Amino acid sequence: MNEGFFEGITYIGGIAGALTAIIACSILLVKPIRKLLSKTFGSNKVQLAMLRSDITHYYYEYLPAKTLPTYVKENLILLHEVYVSGGGNSYVCQIFKDMRTWDVSNV
Repeated sequence: MNEGFFEGITYIGGIAGALTAIIACSILLVKPIRKLLSKTFGSNKVQLAMLRSDITHYYYEYLPAKTLPTYVKENLILLHEVYVSGGGNSYVCQIFKDMRTWDVSNV
């Protein structure tokens, strides 16, 4: 084989190595930036606020009758699980506990 072929292979190998290094550095930089942006804009806080709002809305909507439609109770259980796993506070847990004692209708 001629020398030009081996030089070409070496050149392509160098490019591939450089691309790999660039990708590795990019991955190392993206994670801290994403974490900083999440902390800065408080995406977790926004999610918790929306969950708290939904659960509180259901509470006051169905409080007079103290009866929940089946689909609402199922939604509340899911909303509460996500709220707790996200670090939600005890206020919502208390109203959820209260709602768990209410009647359920098959509406």
